[in-house]
Amino acid sequence: MSERFTQKENINYIINEFGHELWVQVRGNRNMNGADGYFWAGLIPNNEIEEVLKSTNWEHEEGSIRPGFVGHGTSEYVYERYAGAEFEPLLFLREFGGVLESYIEISEEFRLLNNLYYDHKDNKYIYVSDNGELDPVIKIEGNNVFFKLNYLKRFAAVKQMGIALYFNIRFDSEVTLEEMNLVADQDCYYGPDCCFDYHHDNDTMSSSDRRAYSILHGKKILFGVSIEESGYWPYDKLKSFEEFVIGYDEKGEEVKFPSDPKNLANYFGSNPNSPQYLTPVYFSKDVLTKYYSKPELYEVNDGHIRCQGIWLLPIDNLNKEYVSAYLGDLGRELPHKEQIYWKSFNIIPDGKLSETKFKRDFLAQFADPEISDLKFKQKFVMFRGKWIEKMGWDLFIELSDADKYNFEHLRIPIAKSQVEFDGLVLSLVKTMIDSINEKELNKLIMNKEDLKGSISRLERFLEEKNVTGYEPHLKFLRDLQELRSTGSGHRKGKSYDKVSEKVGLQNRNFDEVFEKILNDSISFLGFLEDSFISNV
Repeated sequence: MSERFTQKENINYIINEFGHELWVQVRGNRNMNGADGYFWAGLIPNNEIEEVLKSTNWEHEEGSIRPGFVGHGTSEYVYERYAGAEFEPLLFLREFGGVLESYIEISEEFRLLNNLYYDHKDNKYIYVSDNGELDPVIKIEGNNVFFKLNYLKRFAAVKQMGIALYFNIRFDSEVTLEEMNLVADQDCYYGPDCCFDYHHDNDTMSSSDRRAYSILHGKKILFGVSIEESGYWPYDKLKSFEEFVIGYDEKGEEVKFPSDPKNLANYFGSNPNSPQYLTPVYFSKDVLTKYYSKPELYEVNDGHIRCQGIWLLPIDNLNKEYVSAYLGDLGRELPHKEQIYWKSFNIIPDGKLSETKFKRDFLAQFADPEISDLKFKQKFVMFRGKWIEKMGWDLFIELSDADKYNFEHLRIPIAKSQVEFDGLVLSLVKTMIDSINEKELNKLIMNKEDLKGSISRLERFLEEKNVTGYEPHLKFLRDLQELRSTGSGHRKGKSYDKVSEKVGLQNRNFDEVFEKILNDSISFLGFLEDSFISNV
């Protein structure tokens, strides 16, 4: 009991660990080995730090600091940005007289310098990195505020200030000093980055069960990195470039070369002894899995991958077994972290550019995609536009924002697993069958008896329009619907076995089967186009 009361562990923590954790607490309370710790923070100019460390007093107190006039009993009032504050605050307590709830506001300069986004759901401030990753910088948990260490040190560097971390840690005991074999005592500590007072005594003023207390009160200075290490322009780090396998030598050994565009050859005579900027680099198709799995962040389209407005990489994704990108594009377009990711999927070239890629890039010719998933996406988008223009209504209702990923991530299976296949079947059904515009079909159908579901309504519509040859296409839709219902929609059983045999899963791989499903979908759209658009 006496060791906790005298706060030996807390003193050791303050001297050796406080301010060195990944997340630094700058405001709020924390249980400190049975004691109640309270924290606050503020900025101290570098040239004031030595003087500030001579006193354990706090230069910043929690309170409402805002712009205003200050004066000293004269008619000469001065407007100050931080009226009444000795030094620049890091945090601001916003109070509204109890009419509205008070809250903590973070230094605007800190937020703008780091271009932080406030996530209202998680109560965090987030930095968006150059490869689209989200890096939490500040987290607010109730009354507690935490800053990520490296951002605090970089901010201190550009401000030419230190971050003063204030602490007040109080331990209350239900027994007296005498019962702990202690006497009243006090001490102080002055170090190169920290100072504090410590004292303990009997609590003669308390009306509660408290009989004794100990208090650890002071501050610690968090120094910044050097200005050159701050990472802000013009001190941001030079971009690094990964090397990639671009071929093999006469011994069959890998030949690698860095992707720095400045060191590559081009058609204007630069670096004649280096590989060409347009040297294809090949990757396992698995490299795309990351991008398909996060459609809210990435778009995988015919010929490129986009990370929102951050980066765009031209690629050749028109081959079933591999993806390729030009060596120079990998270096120019991708952030270094993203280059490292791609490098992990780099393979020795065992193929060539797709015919479509070659026509587009070297012959400047328009060329349609050759691979089923991209052909389906192109066909589906073009069909919808043509149908609306011709018929005046949309046969396939637009997917909601929450459902758009179902269309965007359609692809020939990469992992070739049951889980991936089930998910893709579900997405295709949502894109086509679940999106059939039953409301508009109902307006046009004369005989609405015994109609259940979108496929039946489409069938009746085709019958009444005297369209022939639709039977195999509707059978395909019903098989696809059943594949979803008995597969991803419910527990698999004999019904799933039957339909999986129909679509060929008994003797073919998932990627082959889904490719055929996509081709059948393309045929279905082509049939509708021929029946209602091209020949009308």
